[in-house]
This record gives sequence, C-alpha cells and structure tokens, in this order.
Amino acid sequence: MIGEYLGLIQQQFNMSVLDAFCEELDLSGNAVDVALRKFQSYFRMPGEAQKIERLMQAFSQRYAKCNPEVISKLKSAETVSGDKKKFS
Repeated sequence: MIGEYLGLIQQQFNMSVLDAFCEELDLSGNAVDVALRKFQSYFRMPGEAQKIERLMQAFSQRYAKCNPEVISKLKSAETVSGDKKKFS
C-alpha cells in the first residue's frame, strides 16, 4: 500500500510525502544497485508503470544529490533514471 500511495502522482500531498521520504534517505557512498535496494526496502513497488516511473525519478534525484561525485562521472545525470529533467 505504501508504494501505491507514494506513486500517486495526481495528488500533490502524496508527491510531497514522497519528497519528504526521499530527503530522509542517506544514499551517500552507495552503488546504484545498493541504493535502489535500500530505497525499495521500505515499500513494494506498485504495479502501474506511471507510479513506478515517478518513484524511480524521485530515487534518481535523491541519489544524484547524495552522490555528486558519481553523477559527475556519467555522461549526464539523467543516466540514473532515464529522465530528461535536470537535477537540482
């Protein structure tokens, strides 16, 4: 249920909860696969593709923020999620 809730992109409050959840995760110094396992250890991924995409975007933004040295070695920051949105 948590994954379904966090993936509801139509609800601004749910998106705010997802952002707050991601801010609490320390993904520093983790390889992408280890960080993704840590991210997913708190909930089960929903079945809907749009919800999964939203969760993966939130993960990739947090991973990029926690690991700027890893992101700087990639061709672009979008490599982590495939998203064309710029990371802040």
